[in-house]
Amino acid sequence: LEPAFQWCQELIDEGVRIKDTTLIILGQYHQYDNYTQVRDLPSAIQIATETYELEKKLRTKTSYVQANLLHLLNVKIFEGKDFSFILQVLKELSETQNGDIEAYPYYAELASARYASDSLKTEIFKEFGTENVSEFAEQIMRQTEGKINQHDQIQMLKALAHGLKRDGFIDQSFDYLNEAMHLNQNLVSKDLANTLAEHQTDLALKEQELAFEFERKQKSWLITIAVILGLLIDVLVFVLIKQVAHCEPKQRNC
Repeated sequence: LEPAFQWCQELIDEGVRIKDTTLIILGQYHQYDNYTQVRDLPSAIQIATETYELEKKLRTKTSYVQANLLHLLNVKIFEGKDFSFILQVLKELSETQNGDIEAYPYYAELASARYASDSLKTEIFKEFGTENVSEFAEQIMRQTEGKINQHDQIQMLKALAHGLKRDGFIDQSFDYLNEAMHLNQNLVSKDLANTLAEHQTDLALKEQELAFEFERKQKSWLITIAVILGLLIDVLVFVLIKQVAHCEPKQRNC
């Protein structure tokens, strides 16, 4: 990762030198990934926050605005601090294109976190017009049905199940965990089916390549044999001609 850190920093430095905020944001966007790879949470939070502040100063947002908001939410929710700021970022995310769909799993994760206080949960539930985690979970699931990928749906179901269990909604929690397990099994089955299909395709291609190679070698051997036979026939004809030429007239029947 050392070259990656260096290249991103060079990109950031160049952006600062030519006063190009978009270039700085681009470099910081990728530098964030480097920090998360080495599990450097403080640096990831710092650079995500700096990118967020830079983006807010721009009249025209970059194409990275939504991804940077997601970066910031990931580390801030994991950190478990500054909840009012997290809620503010979630509202800003909801205002981006399809951002409301992207925000739902984060609301679910935040409301179901171990550190979520009653006041924080109440504020979130109020945002969705619900009274408790059970109503909140049902509404979240309705609003995201068919709109998020299965991986996010599984994670959201697990988060909501934990929140429901802590607040005493045991049956609903069990149902959500069961659904998450069912979706995960389907996902694994699809991945396995895709892997097997790819493997079969690879085998078919290899068999085809082997067949082509065998055919090529076969043709090569046939050509070689034909050339050798041709040479042998030429030699034989030459020898016969020489013999006939040296025969006496009376011995031409030799």
